[in-house]
Amino acid sequence: SIPFCFSLDGGYRQYTRVGHEILNADAGNHLMPIPENLSYAGSALVEPWACVEATYRIQYRSHIQCGGRMLVLGANSRNGMTTGNFLRGNFKPAEVVVSSIPVDLYQEIQELCRQSDISFQETSSETVLQSDLQFDDVFLLDDAIRLLKDINALLAKNAVVALCQQSPSSRMADVDLGRIHYDAVQYTGTDSLDLSEAYSYLPTRSALKSRGRTLILGAGGPMGRMNLQRAIQTPDGPVEILASECNPNRLNQLEITFKSMAEQEGVILSPVNPGDKTGWYEEEMQRILSLGGFDDIRLMAVSPELLQNILPYCANHGIVDIFAGLKRGTTAAIPADLICGPSQVRLIGHSGLKHADEQAVLQKSTDRTLTLEQSVAAIGGLLQIPEAIEALENSTFPGKILIYPHVRSFPLTGLPGLKDTAAEVYAALGKAETWTQQAERVFLDMYLDG
Repeated sequence: SIPFCFSLDGGYRQYTRVGHEILNADAGNHLMPIPENLSYAGSALVEPWACVEATYRIQYRSHIQCGGRMLVLGANSRNGMTTGNFLRGNFKPAEVVVSSIPVDLYQEIQELCRQSDISFQETSSETVLQSDLQFDDVFLLDDAIRLLKDINALLAKNAVVALCQQSPSSRMADVDLGRIHYDAVQYTGTDSLDLSEAYSYLPTRSALKSRGRTLILGAGGPMGRMNLQRAIQTPDGPVEILASECNPNRLNQLEITFKSMAEQEGVILSPVNPGDKTGWYEEEMQRILSLGGFDDIRLMAVSPELLQNILPYCANHGIVDIFAGLKRGTTAAIPADLICGPSQVRLIGHSGLKHADEQAVLQKSTDRTLTLEQSVAAIGGLLQIPEAIEALENSTFPGKILIYPHVRSFPLTGLPGLKDTAAEVYAALGKAETWTQQAERVFLDMYLDG
């Protein structure tokens, strides 16, 4: 799926012709009928909302890649390790490469490969690291975890990396944040001698935990607000949400826009500022930690340092979603025990969307379980596109900027500002000065060209 406007020549014209890029895209014809109860604003926002929706619909595998390539790499590894069931079931690789693993495990894997006609190869870790091979499944045993930073470059898309060590341990694992976000790489693990147990907690959960606790870092920006709204409006979603935002104005807008919505849905919402000098932010974080930690942490902006600092607040079996992407090769050193020990924390991420994600958003809008229009923060006419792009770059508005191309010119205006520029439209806004279908109808009746 591709965005219709900025990636297609002429996408910002008032009228344009739909070509083969849309009629014959990756999922066939990407034209979708618009439900009668959906506003122009809702229609325009299906694409960005689908980017949000896609992160809650990630499909991870929970088994060895059939016909793939597996690497089992050891270093000062424990004796007594076994493959368990991972080479005995229906999901078998085509090739297994081993290096520096204990003799008993070597013999077991070699025999299983012989029985199943799987290619078996032994080589040195240096040869592996210097190769251009791509691995679908990687097992790093004990001290071999220190080689993860180099192994990351050898991972295929959708690869699974299993960290296998005795817990507790002080080893650090250099996870590639870019590969998690853009290539759906999974990091899993076990402290058991049975290596197949590394797959016991797969597939990784991508939906918010029912009745759990959620932290959204960077909740005040356009995508953060959408993630927050979706969390609040998700049926049987989290019972408590901390919405973290450093910008005081955006933090205040979170309180205005979402507090009553959360109360209506029975969700405890606490907008918090990490830079708060009163200590309230730290008190809230410690309170959640005393309750077991956050089941879901969503990072709208991310850095290796931020990830390292926030991981201690993650609950056992918690999920950390790297919503904002970093380039491939950007690593963060995190305690391997968080992944393979009792915590079993999982890092996920996603880039782009599929046609099915757009259809899911349309269905939620039809069911009124998601009000797409509420992410609008400012409106303008066709001639205001350059000004809107500049406002986007400068983060002028906390939410989405909506351009009505069939209105030739209307000053780019934040919704609160409509009180002065278009009082009739302002009067039709919803609670907390939110955009509505009624406001859109009044706006178009007043300003539609021709």
